[in-house]
Amino acid sequence: MVDILALVLHHDEQAVLVAVEMALAEGGATKTHVLNLLHRLIDGKTIGGPDIHCPAVECLHA
Repeated sequence: MVDILALVLHHDEQAVLVAVEMALAEGGATKTHVLNLLHRLIDGKTIGGPDIHCPAVECLHA
């Protein structure tokens, strides 16, 4: 939690808040996930694109 809060020292507070909210909505509020979303927001990468169907991954979870 402290590491996530400390992100505002290096990044815009609003961007950090949006990344945390997105991670919570997706059910994966880990530091790594928040950082990934934050960097995508900052870099202007596409977020929320279509789901990708990958049969190999489904086999791993079966």
